[in-house]
Amino acid sequence: MAHYVVTAVRINDDDEIELFMWAKANPAVSRGRYLENPHIASMEDIIAAIRDGDVVEMTFESGIGTVSGGKLLEGHLPSGEVTVTEERASPGRMIDDLPRF
Repeated sequence: MAHYVVTAVRINDDDEIELFMWAKANPAVSRGRYLENPHIASMEDIIAAIRDGDVVEMTFESGIGTVSGGKLLEGHLPSGEVTVTEERASPGRMIDDLPRF
């Protein structure tokens, strides 16, 4: 099981997620300790990782350092389309709150 850290998102003018910025990380060391350079991931990449049992976690920079925003989970829209959603969905730590690229 791999552990990925999502640090940024690209959202289009229709408020749809287009891409994520992520990297494989070692959660045993510390947040932000990447095992590879951060790179672009599609929605399909994120969903495939979740389905494979990998952990996909959002992180945010704060006054106390890097903090977790919780895991991303597979979700389903009313149309039946597959998407991702936040495990915790707490204010300030949601997909919409990630930095944009």
